[in-house]
Amino acid sequence: MPIGNPFQYRDVWIRDGARVVRALAVAGLGAMARDDARTLTRFQFPSGALLSQRGQLDGTGQALWALDQASALPASPERAREALPVARAAVDWIERTRTRTRALALPWGGLMPFGDPRDNELTRAELVGNDAWSLAGLRAARALALRAQDSALARRAAAAYDDYLATFRVALERTGHPDVPPSWRGPGRDWGNLSVAYPTGVMSPDDARLARLDARKAGERARSGLIAAGAPDSLHTYLGADLAQWALLAGRPAEARRWLWGVLSHSSSTLGQAEVFHRGGGFGGNLPPHGTAAAMLVDLLRNMVVGDTRDTLELALGGDPTWWSGTGLARAPTRFGVLDVTLRRAGDALEARFTPVPVPVRVRVPDG
Repeated sequence: MPIGNPFQYRDVWIRDGARVVRALAVAGLGAMARDDARTLTRFQFPSGALLSQRGQLDGTGQALWALDQASALPASPERAREALPVARAAVDWIERTRTRTRALALPWGGLMPFGDPRDNELTRAELVGNDAWSLAGLRAARALALRAQDSALARRAAAAYDDYLATFRVALERTGHPDVPPSWRGPGRDWGNLSVAYPTGVMSPDDARLARLDARKAGERARSGLIAAGAPDSLHTYLGADLAQWALLAGRPAEARRWLWGVLSHSSSTLGQAEVFHRGGGFGGNLPPHGTAAAMLVDLLRNMVVGDTRDTLELALGGDPTWWSGTGLARAPTRFGVLDVTLRRAGDALEARFTPVPVPVRVRVPDG
């Protein structure tokens, strides 16, 4: 696994590594993505859980998600089969953990127990993001099993996912929160809860709670396009990226472009990003370049041109009219095959050219 920054990180945490795997995969660097995903499996404990940091229970789902991305872009049954022992043990751990929180009659039974991340949400509580990522892990395990033709594991992961998702939805109603809180109890900084639409997919993009969550964060990015990281005078480069991805899926491309503008305009002369910086221009110990910010930038740009999150190939989700002047991707790996895509203007018409795929195709006409 490449280090995130030679001056800052000597290791890469699972959450960062998973995002790098996704970025490498969509960029067509499949061999590197698969090698990096394989590295994440070294974090698996005998229990089946995958953790790189004490008290942070989102790693299991993130690692499974990364393994799925690496074996899906492009599809590799061989790599999926290689990942099955890790996936099977991780599914075991998720199911056992949920069973125990129910058996112990914990306040949020059927969900992950409390965590104390000492970072990110900065609260000791049952975190919404831990459950969102565990759900994403179950869905990834099912996808890996299907790709590897292990029907028994696929059925088991699907059943576990359905039961877990129902529990998640009941818990969300129970909070009484108008949008999506950082923890089931409510307190905490927004972090994992920002990923419930993308990439975890546990909430539909058209869910009104997500629009309200986005509206709650809108004041923070009023001028910069970026949101704060705790202190109101701070800006975080990648924390708003998943909300930008949600905006794409919700038909609000201007919001996605605003985050893109924000992160690019706050980059260095070599297009490097710090993780967090402050009004005075400093970034403390969060030295650039930061690998996760770069990975999320790559992922968003790709999805703005070619999206395969849903069961339809979606083109030009994020573009404005100026993008239709030759924007394109060559040999882009997707869940539907490797594609060439070009967006261009032909007189008064907009023309999208793309490699044929075996699924419906939706092309978004830009506003204006």
